[in-house]
Amino acid sequence: MTRKILLAFATAVAACSVAGPAFAGESPYYGFNYLSPSLPNDKCAPYVGRACSGYNNWDQSRLYKNSGGVVRLGFQDTSGGFYFLDFDSSWNGVGEIQLTRGAVGAPSYSRDYCKYQSGNSSYVQCLTYIA
Repeated sequence: MTRKILLAFATAVAACSVAGPAFAGESPYYGFNYLSPSLPNDKCAPYVGRACSGYNNWDQSRLYKNSGGVVRLGFQDTSGGFYFLDFDSSWNGVGEIQLTRGAVGAPSYSRDYCKYQSGNSSYVQCLTYIA
């Protein structure tokens, strides 16, 4: 009997030490594809020209911007408030752009979004990051 309890305990400890957090790291939620006034049309209902992640405790919103006009990158809270910065063509081809929640004052539980803002369509990849 004691062996069975010890075996069950050891198994439980091993399972806890192997299991990590539910999610950690970078996750793409759109692209590489174009952002324009009409694209995407199905990635962030009811908005057109915007892509969104799901709601979570995201730490950063990230963007690769290869070309195009102004792209808005940021966070949206559950009440519909937006926290963002705009990135114009001077950011084309610079690599990964990282925007933290703290930089724009977004709450911890939010969703990441990237959207077409103005100018030419932009070729982008939008990602979210959680530590």
